[in-house]
Amino acid sequence: MKNVADPQYADSFGNLAIKGISEVALPDSVSYFPQTSGWKIVGLAIFLWAVYKSYQATKQWWHNRYRRDALKKVEALLHQNTQAEVLGIDVLAELSVVLKATALQVYPRRQIAELSGAAWLQFLNQHAGYTAFDQSAMNLLSTFVYQKPSQVDEKALEHLAGQITTWIKQHPKQKLDSVLAADAGVRS
Repeated sequence: MKNVADPQYADSFGNLAIKGISEVALPDSVSYFPQTSGWKIVGLAIFLWAVYKSYQATKQWWHNRYRRDALKKVEALLHQNTQAEVLGIDVLAELSVVLKATALQVYPRRQIAELSGAAWLQFLNQHAGYTAFDQSAMNLLSTFVYQKPSQVDEKALEHLAGQITTWIKQHPKQKLDSVLAADAGVRS
């Protein structure tokens, strides 16, 4: 069988209505990239600002890892206490250790190593800028060594743990240079 298509209509793509019409030429596509150098400079400045802010956020996150670790330890101690795995007196001793270890991350060792009892908590209150530990917390932390395990009140323990948690989250961070300089003075 022979192809019966008429060669004169071959350019019309099978539609006689568009015979002789030329295809419309489309304009060049518009680039979304800025054409002027001013916008390139602004884009570069925004990019550098975003990199700098990301660096600062990462640095702050890294420097606050001791806070996250201390908060996890306090939470674990409270969980142990509610599960009755340890005595309240042991939880108090461990809370005191966590508090001292956290403070050692912020303040020079020679400032806080010899502090204990009420003087220790007054130091924390003074450097926190607010009253982080009330009188009941001071009494509990100062006298827990002399108490019987049955004398430790559950509510007082939770109140103290709440104050310790608040202090860990909110205590001001000293400049690393001043802490290192103070510790270097102790070693020399």
